[in-house]
Amino acid sequence: MIQQMIYINSWESLENLLIQSDQIPLFKMNADLFTSPLGKDFLTSNSKLTLKTSELINQKFDRIFLSEQSLSMMDFLKDLSRIPSDKNIHIVILIDLSQSAKLDVNFAIEQTTTNFINITFLLLDVNIDSQKGEYLPYLRGTRVFLGELKTRQEQCFLKVIHYQDGHTQLENKLFLLTDNGKHLIQREAMPVLVSSQTASSDFIQSHGFQSFENFDFPKAVLETTPESVVVLPCRGFDDIKPLTKTILDNKNRFGDNIHFVVKELAPCIRYNDFHMLITAGAQSIVEHSKNEAALYDQVRLASITKMDARYIDELSLFTQFESPVKQSGFISFSDFKSMTLDAIELCRNTQIEYALVELTPYSSVPLNEVVSYSQMKRRGDIACQIDGRVLIFFSSLRRYEIHQALLNVFAVAPSELFIEEAQFTTAENIIKRLSAIQGIDYIEQSETYSTQLSITKPKSRFAKPVDWDDV
Repeated sequence: MIQQMIYINSWESLENLLIQSDQIPLFKMNADLFTSPLGKDFLTSNSKLTLKTSELINQKFDRIFLSEQSLSMMDFLKDLSRIPSDKNIHIVILIDLSQSAKLDVNFAIEQTTTNFINITFLLLDVNIDSQKGEYLPYLRGTRVFLGELKTRQEQCFLKVIHYQDGHTQLENKLFLLTDNGKHLIQREAMPVLVSSQTASSDFIQSHGFQSFENFDFPKAVLETTPESVVVLPCRGFDDIKPLTKTILDNKNRFGDNIHFVVKELAPCIRYNDFHMLITAGAQSIVEHSKNEAALYDQVRLASITKMDARYIDELSLFTQFESPVKQSGFISFSDFKSMTLDAIELCRNTQIEYALVELTPYSSVPLNEVVSYSQMKRRGDIACQIDGRVLIFFSSLRRYEIHQALLNVFAVAPSELFIEEAQFTTAENIIKRLSAIQGIDYIEQSETYSTQLSITKPKSRFAKPVDWDDV
């Protein structure tokens, strides 16, 4: 059930509409019957319909119903009622608003949208001040289009005032259609589906985007709409693989018709995760620190660029971009040193960033207490205890976020636990530092440490006054 209405500001615009009907986004012109209350005499007088326009009408429509003389709107509706009822027929009606009373036009639109399931109105309107949305309530189809086409200085503009097809909805989008041998269409006006977690409701509404929850974007939209931009959230480390799978599956299914943008909600996408998402089909990753203006820029960029499907299988993708270190958590110093050096060697000719962090606790904070506050979640982040210090190797991260990585590792702020922190971010410095460390490996002691501390905050490193009379 398709009901459409498009305003045209001149007879030249009508010709452009017929020429570019197959190229106009969101608008369907594959109709069966063309008719109008305007008679043949009126249409062919004063060069209203050029020879080219007449030929285009003859080519586009199987049937053309026109009287010799122009009809009143009531007589036209009577003639229209004689057309046999057929739910599959699509009728196009051309109305010159300057030739009919407003009440007659209102009545005609109300009657015909009720009597015909599939109908398109071409409203010739030279009045630039008219209210273009006044007839929208009459359009009742499951697919509704209300737009305005104008020709200015040999350029043709289409404004989509309102478009709806199932769950997909667009408003106030402008297209530039230039008939210079090429059809230039501004692709940023394609439907944009945005997870409600990635942006505010004001942002989504002000841009005419459609919202959805989590990863549950309406896939039915992609079945009915040629192309769409989808903005997905990444809330943390646990989202990366499901997010990659979602992008990969839909990219392999819909190809370059779907454009994915990922918004990082918390710092979690490491270098290898970034490239895994890009390889899966994401066209842009918006970091957690970026605002909604940056998100909008990436949505526009994604809408005018394409990324083909790679048709790579899920297992191969995950294997290709997994961390060079497969373990996580605290291990012995000998294993820590071996794994760190191996990872550095594997990453030597890549752009993967990594870091070794050496932490010295306050003397008042026992090493085992420090370990009890650790919560290493990411695969590839390993640590050890050596000579009263803690060493942590982040096998893949953005170097400028080492501080944030430490905040993720410890349940307590690192500044409350450690008096000194040293960072090593190059292969040479890491190898040099590990080679210089010769100390006692405390891993066995930590494993046999049986008393679990129940406190939630570290013991104070400051001395307290003592009342000796109470001793």
